[in-house]
Amino acid sequence: NPLAATAQNTQDPLVKIRILPETGKVTGGEEIWIGTEQSIEPHWHTYWINPGDSGLETRINWSLPDGFEIGDIQWPTPEKIPFGPLLNFGYEDNVVLLQKLKVPETLPTGAITLTADIELLVCKEECIPEYGTYTLTLNGPGAENENNTAYIQNALKTLPTPLDRQFSHTGMDGQFVLTVQELSIFDIDPE
Repeated sequence: NPLAATAQNTQDPLVKIRILPETGKVTGGEEIWIGTEQSIEPHWHTYWINPGDSGLETRINWSLPDGFEIGDIQWPTPEKIPFGPLLNFGYEDNVVLLQKLKVPETLPTGAITLTADIELLVCKEECIPEYGTYTLTLNGPGAENENNTAYIQNALKTLPTPLDRQFSHTGMDGQFVLTVQELSIFDIDPE
């Protein structure tokens, strides 16, 4: 359902938002991914959790029914966005921010409405704050037909992969020393 989320603001935004659940029908105790997609006008950009020298990350504040829980945003790997002497980190064209939704064991009967207040900063040469309130309905009419698993799987591929290394740091004589030790998956016998 491409209209899974609807905005309550009526402006013509530079960033169009869609909120898509992994599935439209949920059962008690289930965990599903929720994707907040930003379709960004050409030559404009939004920001990563660490925006760099300037900017502001996207904020999503959910109003959830009792017993529902939403995880932190999982941020895709950003692009470097230079602007004069500044270096920012963010997204152009299209990005999907993922969050894990935990459904309570006992669900109310019928449609379940979740609401997200979304604030973002979209920039080109100037910056414009945009915000809106969006609703997402689960277990509504036709919910069993909404399956966004492939969409979510593609979005998961954009997340950074953790490094398989151990890090340590020390401070000495006003210097910062970072030590990186690569881990091996093989147990090598010295004999």
